[in-house]
Amino acid sequence: MVLFPCDSVSVAARNGDGLRDFMRYVSTYDSRDISLQEFYGWTTWKQYFTGEILWDELMLWLTDMTDSAALSLRIISFFIALVWGTYIFPKMSVFWALTFLLHPRAIEVVLSGISNGLAWSVVILVLIFRDILLERKKKYIGLPGFSDAVLFSTPFLHSSSAALLSFYFSSKLSNLKLLECIPRKVKLILLATFPGIAVGLALTIGNRFFLGELLGDRRTGNYISGSGSLKEMSFWLIVLLFQLSCSSHYIKKHLLCINIITWFVIMNFFIPWSYRIYGASIPILAYSIWDLSKAKRHIVLWVWLGYLTLHYLYWTGLIFSLA
Repeated sequence: MVLFPCDSVSVAARNGDGLRDFMRYVSTYDSRDISLQEFYGWTTWKQYFTGEILWDELMLWLTDMTDSAALSLRIISFFIALVWGTYIFPKMSVFWALTFLLHPRAIEVVLSGISNGLAWSVVILVLIFRDILLERKKKYIGLPGFSDAVLFSTPFLHSSSAALLSFYFSSKLSNLKLLECIPRKVKLILLATFPGIAVGLALTIGNRFFLGELLGDRRTGNYISGSGSLKEMSFWLIVLLFQLSCSSHYIKKHLLCINIITWFVIMNFFIPWSYRIYGASIPILAYSIWDLSKAKRHIVLWVWLGYLTLHYLYWTGLIFSLA
């Protein structure tokens, strides 16, 4: 993925409009050697969060070590791809895993939306270690606290990780005794969708009216800027409906993924670049699809293959639009 010839394949890149975040990072960190914290004098957690201070410090450190922002970014891209592969290849067929990993939106995250990809990869890395411990049925004193600390650091790499954390920890409410009065399937469907809906509305409509001002976010007012592709959303809406029709066991196992898809569907009505939500979480979404019942999985995978083909035709400029 790191070596994917995006510049020659993507029509946007060929026209000089591709990998914009990558070029912006290179321009920024090749010309700046002082941290944002030092420059602005940040002293509060809110400022560290909205300024994504860990990402800034990491890039300054790597660029100082390598003397090249471009090389530093590619090192991080390699880490993202490594984490994704480590998660997905042991869980599903190599062929189908590659169809997900080589989706244009996933490649764009690895090669350009790198801070987003890094933060979410750290979350996936925690999931990998959790799965290993569950498989070996081992418990290590202090590990849950350490993994939670790692998770809570990710919003300082990319603020969108805060949404992932809300989904991750809300999934733990499935065993809450206060919710025992609600039928199990209904409770799980609510836990699998309501956090995603709430976060999506908060980051769009809520951001315009109160959230952006409350946080002092530099992106206030820029979130609602037109809808994304309805064709892109339609595939994930199909996946969402298939998932919600599954057993309670399946829904509980994939609460995080179902919330991510719900979040994307909501955000897509307001924000053109909402596709990064599924692009940055493609490994865990792919596994949630692979874990569907055999009949449902076959339907979704073949629809995915058609959708992937269509997207490549659009991405390479052979067809005009996916809107």
